[in-house]
Amino acid sequence: MNIEDLIANADNLFALPDVVTRLQEVLEDKASTFEDVADVVSLDPVLTSKLLKLANSAFYAFAAQIDTIPRAINIIGADAVFNLALANSALDAFNRLPKDIIDLDRFWRISVDCALIAKQLGKSVSNQSVERLFVTGLLHNIGELICVIQLPDQAREIASQTDPDLSLESQKSMLGFSYLELSKEFMKGWQLPPEIYEVVGGIAAPVSSKFPIESTILCLARKIAYALENQPPTDIESLIEPDQLELLDIDMDDIANATEYANLEAINVLSILSPQTMAIF
Repeated sequence: MNIEDLIANADNLFALPDVVTRLQEVLEDKASTFEDVADVVSLDPVLTSKLLKLANSAFYAFAAQIDTIPRAINIIGADAVFNLALANSALDAFNRLPKDIIDLDRFWRISVDCALIAKQLGKSVSNQSVERLFVTGLLHNIGELICVIQLPDQAREIASQTDPDLSLESQKSMLGFSYLELSKEFMKGWQLPPEIYEVVGGIAAPVSSKFPIESTILCLARKIAYALENQPPTDIESLIEPDQLELLDIDMDDIANATEYANLEAINVLSILSPQTMAIF
């Protein structure tokens, strides 16, 4: 099967919920207001509750209590609300997959760590949308989950690779494309912003990406997330290329801070967005 076939089939399995689709439409309408965005979110009580909990969590660390969706949107921004709604919806959709093909616990640990590391690194790099980096990190490898459903034998064999670079080589050799490429095309089908799907498509070669800064952040976050799962853990400093640090204007202290942040916050974020995944921690 090629990428087009896989995506055509996946569209029937993983559709965006109405609230996320409607949020996209509202945000694309230049005449929309914060109140319009709040009205859409408020149609989903579960999403409303999760967004308020997240806005009041250490994820943002605001001093004042945020007790309404309009206030949350006013403080963290409508785009951030959409990104967090997307993260919540994706977790719900992909948590229903079978667990006998790959280690889904490990998959989600890596995805969550990647998301949190990318978010924190984004704070160290000016003018970055940290929520968008978080969502991009969380969803960057959904191509693997699409293959779990449609190409289970190949997905099981590829999953035996614990090194992210070797895993990419195995994917290319066995499938003719990488999970990152599949993720990119699937996200395009979901009509997500190019700042998300182009960044994912550039993770393997950030310097060639349309968004080299963001793709470099995700490249580093992905490598670190995999390293944290290896037993014994891989030496993180050995994975970092000096030119990547130079491009982002960060140092190893920033890398260490991002890694520590992920270790501290993974449980808190998942307890809000997807309580059913808490067993993995």
